[in-house]
Amino acid sequence: MVARFAVIDDITGMIPPGQAGASDYSTLLPVIATDATTSRTITSADQGKVIVFTSGSAIAVTLDAALPIKFSCVCIQQGAGQITFAAGGSGTLQSYGGTKTAGQHATATVFVISNAGSAAVCNVSGA
Repeated sequence: MVARFAVIDDITGMIPPGQAGASDYSTLLPVIATDATTSRTITSADQGKVIVFTSGSAIAVTLDAALPIKFSCVCIQQGAGQITFAAGGSGTLQSYGGTKTAGQHATATVFVISNAGSAAVCNVSGA
């Protein structure tokens, strides 16, 4: 069996409504935010961002209990400071491996799977 692939050289009409035109892909890419602090509260303003933590000291990240369902962001431990995640307010943190990144260059994904009022249930994978 021979696999056949189509080459698409014009994506006009393939970008969802409300997005940039076919010639501007920049709005489809995530925002990369660098953070050199040792504490941060992840809020709905961080939706879709890749947050790169550069501190050499331990970092405390609180996940706001008001995060909406389907919220997601990525946290990267670029510096030596290990990232520790905690749920804020009446929120819940779920993670298979623990609440801390493994070490320098580790990546953790935050995804909110439910929220009844201000009680976000945040799943953190990679921590």
